[in-house]
Amino acid sequence: MSDSSLKIENLIPLIIRFWYERTGLFIAIVLTVIIETSLIKILKLETLPGSLVLISTLLVIIIFWLVCRQPPKTKKGKVGFLVSISCSDDKESKKLKEDFILPLRRLIKSGDSRHSFHFMQLPKHLADKVLDTEDAMEMRVRARAHFFLFGSIRLRVLGGKNIHVIELDGAVTHSPLPKEISNALAEEFSELLPRKLHIQTENDLLSFQFTSEWTDIVSRYIIGIAAMYSRDLSYAESLFLEANNRLESKDSRFPAYQKLTQRIPIRIDEINELRAHASYISWTKTHEDKFIDELGLYLEKININMKSVLHLRSIYTFLKERDINEAIGFLNQLKKRNEGLYHYNMAFLKGYDGDLKSATRSYRQAVMYTITPSALSQIEDFICWILKMEPEKIQLYFCLGFFNWKAKGDLAQAIKDFRSFLEAKSSIEFPKERKLAARWIEDISKKKTSN
Repeated sequence: MSDSSLKIENLIPLIIRFWYERTGLFIAIVLTVIIETSLIKILKLETLPGSLVLISTLLVIIIFWLVCRQPPKTKKGKVGFLVSISCSDDKESKKLKEDFILPLRRLIKSGDSRHSFHFMQLPKHLADKVLDTEDAMEMRVRARAHFFLFGSIRLRVLGGKNIHVIELDGAVTHSPLPKEISNALAEEFSELLPRKLHIQTENDLLSFQFTSEWTDIVSRYIIGIAAMYSRDLSYAESLFLEANNRLESKDSRFPAYQKLTQRIPIRIDEINELRAHASYISWTKTHEDKFIDELGLYLEKININMKSVLHLRSIYTFLKERDINEAIGFLNQLKKRNEGLYHYNMAFLKGYDGDLKSATRSYRQAVMYTITPSALSQIEDFICWILKMEPEKIQLYFCLGFFNWKAKGDLAQAIKDFRSFLEAKSSIEFPKERKLAARWIEDISKKKTSN
């Protein structure tokens, strides 16, 4: 056997071992130069053609090397699930893949949402470079992944026994999220994910499988939250339901499972609250009865009475049944009433019921709080629509006048509304408010003149 063949036999294993590093590329280039130079001499090729062949081959090798060093990419239309766990040696790496990553992959790819996931494992040469959250976020972006589980497994001797030390962390996103939401998501992720585990080598198979199941359930829950904040509500709900179904066969005394069992129903309630709010917004734009019916259906599914839900229940009760007492009852369940929306809604209900004294008092309290221009427009549009549907409710002109005067600062419209109230024959039922409306018209007119 010649010296050159011995050199080549020695170089090939080095190329395989160090291929993803610059050392591997350098060895591959050296080996290519040796082989092709020998072939050029044997084939007696001319200098120029031989050089072109050699340069072309080297370019192909360099391009191939660059491509091999890139992380995998999430397929279009899929939710990228990227896993990157570094190991202390090749033996541990193989065991990790067989006992942890493959079961995790099977779990992620099962269930109703399995077709949505694109599961990817980061190659070892890239996994070894993910050392902290900053590295992880950069790698997640490069792979276009929505979810990134990263960490390390090391074999250590503790108390005279061989122990697998597992450290895991994660990063998740579904679309650009506000910073406070991203921070909350990261905090909840850190709380529920198996962050650091010690597993004895003799029990590692069952322990790895348990960790895979744990990670799978937490992953679905966290990705579900990200999807929910991205308004992908159907997909978020499917993930929450799948996570909940998997919890049914688990030990509910386990802390992470206990927390998930409590939180998943709340998240599903939040999804239905978002759907209910969307139905109400659709109604404000179209005034179609089907959206009120949708609002009612979603509200029936909600088990918690958060602030936004109580407001929606009050609105639904009024729109569907015109039950003023029940609508007010929902508002009175609010623990904190120091907000403009509570007082505006209460003012309307009192005004609709003919209690203009209480309505005025509520409007005076409402204008003390800052409220968005879009919310003010919705309030005005709502009152105007009710007047269109029920023109006999002339007391709402009085409410509109005060609202436009004090809340919107639209003095001209306020005068028009107060006059509409005074011109209505049935306003004689409100003698005190008639006097107030007449006096306020004078006050507003003087203010307009002075300005």
